[in-house]
Amino acid sequence: MAALAGGFPFALMGGLRSVHPYLDKAVGPGVVLARDRRTFSAITLAVGIVGALAFGLVTVLEIAFGYPPDYSSSELAPGLAYGLAAGLTVGLMLALARSVWMQFQLARITLAAAGRVPWRFMSFLADAQERRGVLRQAGAVYQFRHLDLQRHLAQHQP
Repeated sequence: MAALAGGFPFALMGGLRSVHPYLDKAVGPGVVLARDRRTFSAITLAVGIVGALAFGLVTVLEIAFGYPPDYSSSELAPGLAYGLAAGLTVGLMLALARSVWMQFQLARITLAAAGRVPWRFMSFLADAQERRGVLRQAGAVYQFRHLDLQRHLAQHQP
């Protein structure tokens, strides 16, 4: 019974996924990143709430059917807390699989801590595109304007 009540909502939540934008449309990289961050948060919270409700339902059903006989109504709160914890964990894993925002943040922080990119990376890219003219924006991505500069930077090892 627990597998049915707990597994069905998670199967439904498995259908949530990030909508990948067309990268050649005229939206900025910041907009795409903000959308993906909202998707990441929505998936994590939605699955967490569904998990709490599923485990709460299992607990209520077990209390109603007297399984095990020593259950009391005070067992509902731990069931909800356990469901929320399990749901948030599953939601986080599902959100990691369905969006790229967290991977981008981890890569940005790792590279910034190693001194390979600036801490305010998106501002740096926007400055390189708007004021310096080194990059151009093609839809939601930045590209080097000059192929020779890209090759030179790719060969340079810090």
